[in-house]
Amino acid sequence: GEKLFFVNNWEELEARLEQVLSHGLKVILSEMIPGPDTQLASYYTYIDKNGQLLFHFTKRVVRRFPKNNGQGSYHITEWVEEVAEIGKKFFLGVGLRGLGNVEFKKDLRDGQWKIIECNPRFTAAHEQLVRCGMDISLLIYNHLAGRPLP
Repeated sequence: GEKLFFVNNWEELEARLEQVLSHGLKVILSEMIPGPDTQLASYYTYIDKNGQLLFHFTKRVVRRFPKNNGQGSYHITEWVEEVAEIGKKFFLGVGLRGLGNVEFKKDLRDGQWKIIECNPRFTAAHEQLVRCGMDISLLIYNHLAGRPLP
């Protein structure tokens, strides 16, 4: 079977929903935000038990494979102010404590950043950070163990 599918109109949606629901499955509908991979950016942070940010940073996607629909194959760490502001507001608003990542895509139709996904865990970008000189796993471990931060 499929874990996801795309539809182009209301009739296709009704047909696919009927098929899925006939098997007793639950469904999540999500809008596909059009535009190139370069419109994707993520915000990462660690918020301690007092609500203080231990670190935060942003990164951008340059390329995915397959194009515009696959896994990231080329990312750059780059400060994206808008993404940092809304990412921080989001995590503080939901009361996150710990590590968090939220990915956004800028919708070129209205210029707004839309949430793609949110993860309260380490992500595939972890190795990229280590190679950039930011070992967040060591930083978080030292913080939780009461040791000096690197």
